[in-house]
Amino acid sequence: MTIKEKIQEALDGALKEFSYDPPKEVYSECRMDWDIHLFSKNGAELRGTKDFVVECKSAIYDLESIIMSGEGSMWPDVFDEIKNCFSNFFESVSGRELLSESSDQLDLAKSNFYLRIYEVIDDGADVWRYHMKQYAFSECLKNYD
Repeated sequence: MTIKEKIQEALDGALKEFSYDPPKEVYSECRMDWDIHLFSKNGAELRGTKDFVVECKSAIYDLESIIMSGEGSMWPDVFDEIKNCFSNFFESVSGRELLSESSDQLDLAKSNFYLRIYEVIDDGADVWRYHMKQYAFSECLKNYD
């Protein structure tokens, strides 16, 4: 399995975990970013991954509907939109050989997603944080079962 495939597999578990513990509030002005932190088994962060951030602003509108109404039937739409954002991200970094390397080199306990849902206020003078949570790949892969 490649690193890209392992990220996609872990994402499924992270999305499931996220749906069980979503933020208490979300607004259409919010941003949603998924930072991807990849670490090797020797503990070092993999080279060329500092800019691995997947922007998912497009998923905020459906997420807002779910959170503010309590109606969970739109989770599949949110998941699909987030996965689409990841696909777009992978397309934008497709030239990086790292993604096609074996995922056997990854430390799954240390590799993680860090999900940030936040709103920038007053042209950056303030940031309101609605959801800041780390999802370790090892836990995400367990949750995917």
